[in-house]
Amino acid sequence: MNRNQRAVDEELFHDIVPFIQAHFKISDNAQERAIAGLSMGGLQAIQAGIGHLGYFCWIGAFSPAVWPKALSNEFNSELKDSEKINQNLRLFDIVVGDNDKIVNFQVTNAWEAQLKQANVQHVYTVVPGGTHSMFVWRPALYNFLQEIFKH
Repeated sequence: MNRNQRAVDEELFHDIVPFIQAHFKISDNAQERAIAGLSMGGLQAIQAGIGHLGYFCWIGAFSPAVWPKALSNEFNSELKDSEKINQNLRLFDIVVGDNDKIVNFQVTNAWEAQLKQANVQHVYTVVPGGTHSMFVWRPALYNFLQEIFKH
């Protein structure tokens, strides 16, 4: 695991989750837990969700920064176990705008093709004319939450 993802995991599982548990009544059931993020946070949501299967069953990644150099070898190895991923996730939702110049739509599109080839179940939505902005993220989050609360 790379240094950045270790830092994200440390903060998420040692600071953020305990804080939320101390202040809100939340479920211990993975079926009732989700993680989502946008841009670099989208990448971190993917890595935390896939890296901690059985803790989250829902992953939302909006304009995720899935640059090849940002993905550790360990994470790429985890992606090869599509059966384990598919058994543990109820929804892996990826949304990107086709005019996103910041995370580069073509890079995201190529990464999504790798998910398909690896048989990782996911929903991939391309927003026509969408940029790296709230015009993509706001409806993406709304739709993601609608799916979660249907179940």
